[in-house]
Amino acid sequence: MKLEVTPAAAAAIRDRLKLNQGSSTVVRFQLVRPHDGNIDHVQVEPTVVKQAGQPIAKVTVDGIDFYVDFADEWYFSGKKLLVDLHEGQLTYHYSRLVQTVVAPPAEQPSPVSDATTSASRHFEELWD
Repeated sequence: MKLEVTPAAAAAIRDRLKLNQGSSTVVRFQLVRPHDGNIDHVQVEPTVVKQAGQPIAKVTVDGIDFYVDFADEWYFSGKKLLVDLHEGQLTYHYSRLVQTVVAPPAEQPSPVSDATTSASRHFEELWD
């Protein structure tokens, strides 16, 4: 999971939650499930907390620590959340995280022969 908050979104959240600029504040992006329980309509809501619980993603913008808690990992796993401001409204853009898998280096082929087998193979026909 990756979290990104634009400076404009951070300023809007600071104004909306009436936070003092420069004070160390922790804001959790918390999932708010609708009453019908449909996870396709889950909303994200910024909430002020005293301290970060178990962050799975954390970013600091303009002195505000934003994070997503482990309790919401089921929803955010494998995603990037970009919090932005568009026409005065907070917007939440989700995208799938592209993870690059680095393959281990190719194994060196094992030698067909080593110093002792090479010598013995070379002279095997002379042993008869």
